[in-house]
Amino acid sequence: MMGKKRNVPKLRFPGFSAAFNTKRLEEICDKIGDGLHGTPKYDENGDYPFINGNNLSQGILQITDTTKRVGDNEYKKHKKHLGERSLLLSINGTIGNLAYYRGEQILLGKSAAYISFSEDFSLPFGFYLLQTSSIRNFFSSELTGSTIKNLSLKTIRETKAEIPSLPEQQKIATFLTAVDRRIELLEQKKEKLEAYKKGVMQQIFSRQIRFKQDDGSEFPDWEEKKLGEVGDIVVGGTPSTTQKEYWGGNIGWIGSGELKDDYVSFPTKHITHSGLKNSSTIMMPKGTVLLAMTGATLGKTGLLTFECCGNQSVAGILPSKRFDSYFMFQVLQNEKNQIFSFAGGAAQIGINKKNIEGLTINLPSPQEQEKIAVFLSKIDLVQRQLTMKITQTQIWKKGLLQQMFV
Repeated sequence: MMGKKRNVPKLRFPGFSAAFNTKRLEEICDKIGDGLHGTPKYDENGDYPFINGNNLSQGILQITDTTKRVGDNEYKKHKKHLGERSLLLSINGTIGNLAYYRGEQILLGKSAAYISFSEDFSLPFGFYLLQTSSIRNFFSSELTGSTIKNLSLKTIRETKAEIPSLPEQQKIATFLTAVDRRIELLEQKKEKLEAYKKGVMQQIFSRQIRFKQDDGSEFPDWEEKKLGEVGDIVVGGTPSTTQKEYWGGNIGWIGSGELKDDYVSFPTKHITHSGLKNSSTIMMPKGTVLLAMTGATLGKTGLLTFECCGNQSVAGILPSKRFDSYFMFQVLQNEKNQIFSFAGGAAQIGINKKNIEGLTINLPSPQEQEKIAVFLSKIDLVQRQLTMKITQTQIWKKGLLQQMFV
């Protein structure tokens, strides 16, 4: 007869072998509650930020210039007794965002819950416990509401968790805190590099920084051009969605939502040769510079690393001997304000092909374009490497959460 499965994780620190104990969250907490169910009287000059779930992110309470505030009377009337052992959890709309409470004088709204852990429990362990897939999945299964999802305090209190001894809690929390610190440092490094690139681009396109020819001589002056004068611009289309034979082929087809001011390395949808032939979509070669024309992604750019088609919300500036594609990709990122100035429309703002052709750009000689492109591409390479490291570390952390908890 097989023995009963022990309540232990796959991955443990040396010296620990006892099974975890099953507890409800209310058994390891002194208090679980939420914020004000109602709208306070706001005071733009008030000293107390009004906090909801969208103010919680990656363990930090985010208070910005747009955060609403209240005055003394509202704060004293509705404040919650939070302490140094409290975590804040988003429970309405966006579910599961977490932040440590670090003594800030705040007023909580109803979309933020507070979970105050007992003295004999590791607060950092609780922070990671609430990130585990088992608890997140249980939260998801118990959500109420159709349009806006809500996590009830009753569900939080009754959530079952597997708890090791306090020394093992502390070991696990210390290790995962170090992993989070590594992610944080990588993200800070990436942010600094992005700020550096932004500053350098401003100086390059304002000609405060100029490159020189290999023999040390000056390049010719930049020339002001309309984009339509130097580039051939095409706009995509969509094969009929009622014709199944138009979809699922081997021709890449992308929409504006896939443009993120980066290289476009693979499409998420594909069409057939029949779909290409029987629609207004156009095949665009590798090296085409893409520009999103409508909606929330308006102004986003991409540089194709493969041949593909696009939908009607995507314009393509086809490769040309008149400009370096990578340089043009950077130019469009630098001309966001001009792009937005053309935008019109009531329900959904957008630009058209004529607007794009009318964009005013400044072009250096092809040789200087190439030097600029090489310089900026090196920065982009480091950015992509940092992004990859961040993603890999986040995946590693996710695996640790699965293996170090039950």
